[in-house]
Amino acid sequence: MSKYCRIAVTEPLTSPYSIEHKFRILNAIAEFDHVELDISGAADMDSAGLQLLVMFRQALEHAGKCGEITHPRPAVREAIEFLRMDELFAEVAGAQPPQVM
Repeated sequence: MSKYCRIAVTEPLTSPYSIEHKFRILNAIAEFDHVELDISGAADMDSAGLQLLVMFRQALEHAGKCGEITHPRPAVREAIEFLRMDELFAEVAGAQPPQVM
């Protein structure tokens, strides 16, 4: 059975909150098989927030876990699209079983 966790971000994705967000994310990835990062409560984002979203995806991939970033506010989505990093919103599928040829 897969364990699911939803992290609801209610503070801005900015430097003052980045350490708190990082620990919540890394702990959830360690404990759960599927992690959703709901950023609907994040009205603002700076470079530390962008780094946090990149770290979330990399940590999922490294751990072989599933997850996604969901519900970005329009300003956050527009900033990420402007930077051409909208692949951040694609789902991470987790570890795939090796294929036998």
